[in-house]
Amino acid sequence: VQYLGLRNKLLGQGKLTNNGDGTMTLSENVLFNSPSGAAKFIAGCSVSGNRDWRIEETEETLGTWLKADR
Repeated sequence: VQYLGLRNKLLGQGKLTNNGDGTMTLSENVLFNSPSGAAKFIAGCSVSGNRDWRIEETEETLGTWLKADR
């Protein structure tokens, strides 16, 4: 719920813009304590950042990418 409050606060301050196409844009950097915190901010509900963030080119999850031997 705290991330939804932050999302609404930033929307009200004009620092987060709803683009009207299902996307939003931040006008400044926002630091989160974890990938899940950032994912909750975006989704507006409880999600797992390691499972739900994906590498765009490969669709690999963040959790898998972090565990990979690179």
